[in-house]
Amino acid sequence: FPENPNIVSILHMKFNDLTEEYDEEGIPYGRPLPQPDDFFGLKDFVAELACDILLVQCWEGNSRSAAVATAIYEYRGKEDELHLKRDACPNPLVYMLACRELGI
Repeated sequence: FPENPNIVSILHMKFNDLTEEYDEEGIPYGRPLPQPDDFFGLKDFVAELACDILLVQCWEGNSRSAAVATAIYEYRGKEDELHLKRDACPNPLVYMLACRELGI
């Protein structure tokens, strides 16, 4: 990312946007599901944030980022301040793993 005084901190996380190992026809996706270790460091990152505005972004901005953002805002007790895209559909596995890492 280019230098920007408005960017306080960045946490890079990398995992697939999957909830199951197989598609509807029983064919394996061939990519690993998100794992608990993929979320290591999330709690420390969030605990150290000293800002009111948080941007969480994934490739499409619909599922992984929506799940992580929802978990973060719940952890911070600011669910009423969460703004998701209208068509957002938080990935339930990602949400569960993020909540687990955050201790909620």
